[in-house]
Amino acid sequence: QYFVEILKAKGTLRQDIRESIFSSIPSIHSVNQTLLVRLENGDFGRGFDDFCPLLHHYVTYVDNIQNANKVLAV
Repeated sequence: QYFVEILKAKGTLRQDIRESIFSSIPSIHSVNQTLLVRLENGDFGRGFDDFCPLLHHYVTYVDNIQNANKVLAV
């Protein structure tokens, strides 16, 4: 998400291109942050139990790879 913000601030990519490439990054970042807090608190079981139902965010990201590659090839 850090790099997406840099691209946004510098205007490196148009908004529609950023969204087509990085659309699911904010949700993945949120899921990772939540898991990290659980792991840092030593709550491994609960952390992974909460994490597993949210794996669909990664599926969304992977499903978009071909589209992102097409956008980047332009």
